[in-house]
Amino acid sequence: MATPTHAERLANAKLAIDNALNTPKIKEALADYGYNDKKLQEGLALYEAATQSFQTQQIEYGEQFDATQALQDLRETAYKSYIRLVKIARIAFGNQSGIAAQLAINGPPLS
Repeated sequence: MATPTHAERLANAKLAIDNALNTPKIKEALADYGYNDKKLQEGLALYEAATQSFQTQQIEYGEQFDATQALQDLRETAYKSYIRLVKIARIAFGNQSGIAAQLAINGPPLS
């Protein structure tokens, strides 16, 4: 059996808490183990906090992925501009190896 996801675990916890709170037979059985209404409400509050934290984490992961993609796009754009300028500089300073070395434009042909 596959390991349940966080969302599945939260859904299972919610189901268990709801059943404990709303089913008298289950509520009575749990009371024998110290799970009275107060404890079940505490469990519900913990579930709600965990759900909120999970949702916040999912939103932040999405934002992180978007930011990473934006950075990669900007790097690609900058690199293309850099390559274009290096090609121009190689043409402009082709006979002046000292300047080409200072600009670090010597090297293999760029694509």
